[in-house]
Amino acid sequence: MTLRFLRAAELGTLTGFVASVLGWQINLVAIQQGLERGRRAAFSVGFGAATGDFLFLAAALAGIAPLASHSWIQHGMKWIGASVILLIGIRFLLQPGGPASPKRARHHPAKSFLLGFLIVITNPLLFFVWVGVISFLVTHFQEASLLEERRVFLGTFLAGALVWFLFLSRALLHGVTKWGKERLELLSRIFSLLLIAAGIFLILENFWS
Repeated sequence: MTLRFLRAAELGTLTGFVASVLGWQINLVAIQQGLERGRRAAFSVGFGAATGDFLFLAAALAGIAPLASHSWIQHGMKWIGASVILLIGIRFLLQPGGPASPKRARHHPAKSFLLGFLIVITNPLLFFVWVGVISFLVTHFQEASLLEERRVFLGTFLAGALVWFLFLSRALLHGVTKWGKERLELLSRIFSLLLIAAGIFLILENFWS
């Protein structure tokens, strides 16, 4: 019982951390928000995204994939998710004066959290990705008994994800925010263009699919 608990905790923490590191769209948005509104905003975006992944993961564990099988729901949510990414990039790119100083910009935790949450939750493909991941973990790590220790796995998954976003918001942005205003503006523009490129890519992917 104890070994199974520890295995599920280890697997959940590692899964959450790796998934957050690989979430390039969310990381770009978190960095952009951090440049504009400070480190707490970056963490809030990550927290929202991790919560969205948490819900998808919980749904995958509960085996509710048939509920998300309607093609018109998938199609609509894909367009919403791609549009959100594109509009965020355009908004940041057109913002006058580059990123505001974190000390002057107002931080709205709920808005930053919601931003990260919506980017994840409006991408139904992630749900099916998690279904595949869970299928793999259940079949290859049977000693963890994820289906029986799902609460442990889910809780440590969220903790592992937040560890990455805490590092991103505290360590990475701590060095970035010491740069001069011109470098910050250039970095902001680069991230904005990357977000726009990501949004365009996702929209084209919707056309092709």
